[in-house]
Amino acid sequence: MAKRKSKQKPTKKLTERVNLRVTEKELELLELAAEDDDRSLSNWARRVLVREARRQLSKKL
Repeated sequence: MAKRKSKQKPTKKLTERVNLRVTEKELELLELAAEDDDRSLSNWARRVLVREARRQLSKKL
């Protein structure tokens, strides 16, 4: 019997960086939010930033 292919979405290669400076308290807050969502800080921040950017831009259309 042939192996079944995984039904996961193809992953997009993350090649670009965004540097962001925050205070210690802001970092603690962001880390807690990411942990609460069971994500790495990088993954959580990317999802939140992209979602907010889309929301803001959709208001202008």
